[in-house]
Amino acid sequence: MAKYKNYFAFSYKQQFPDETGWQVYDCKKEYERIGVTTKTNDWRFSSINQDFKFCDTYPKLLVVPSCVKDEELKQIAEFRSKHRIPVLSWLKFDNRKNHVALMRSSQPL
Repeated sequence: MAKYKNYFAFSYKQQFPDETGWQVYDCKKEYERIGVTTKTNDWRFSSINQDFKFCDTYPKLLVVPSCVKDEELKQIAEFRSKHRIPVLSWLKFDNRKNHVALMRSSQPL
């Protein structure tokens, strides 16, 4: 029975800089890691949801196409359930610097 303690899932203890672990994930750094603003200028960070008033089910920082302004996002949101506009979830590059985007949103009204 004690053998399970030898498995990584039971033996590894992550050390967090702030006892709670809430500061481990940095949304902006994670998006930059996958190429947003570092490998392409097709996407930008938007802080339109900084106070969660734009969409209370989305994070503070959103990644949207760089050609779309925040004022346009507000207009688009009027036609989406709970203002869930299409936002970037993942970005994948190939060897030719082309990229594929995975986005999320709700259904139009």
